[in-house]
Amino acid sequence: MRNTKFSQAAHFAKAQNNLQFANEISALAVVHNDWRVTAVFYAAVHILQGYFTAKTTEYPQNHAERDDLILRTPLLRAIYKPYRSLKDASVSSRYLCFPVNNFDVDSAQRDFEAIHKHILDLLAKPDDASEGAQQE
Repeated sequence: MRNTKFSQAAHFAKAQNNLQFANEISALAVVHNDWRVTAVFYAAVHILQGYFTAKTTEYPQNHAERDDLILRTPLLRAIYKPYRSLKDASVSSRYLCFPVNNFDVDSAQRDFEAIHKHILDLLAKPDDASEGAQQE
């Protein structure tokens, strides 16, 4: 699987699937906010992977590579903070025993929306306008 590169459309479909899952589990009788936050984080991962497929020559294969590429890509630095916040919330919700409440889910969704909007704005720009998207 290493170095398997999927299309922007495949990543965006996976992101939509993760968001749908997050919404569906919110309707269950038992609250699963930890998994809602995690699903929203992975939706953001796929939005970013779709961007990398469309606009860069690099395709991160793990979280560390993705973090580094976001920081090295001038047009993506603006979303590092919400991305990192969302990633930290996902890690905390999966591995720590702190309760995850609706405020945490709402915060995760706001972080996702900031990332999603930024990526859609970048993708809407012509390729020559996004050459700065390549790392320095």
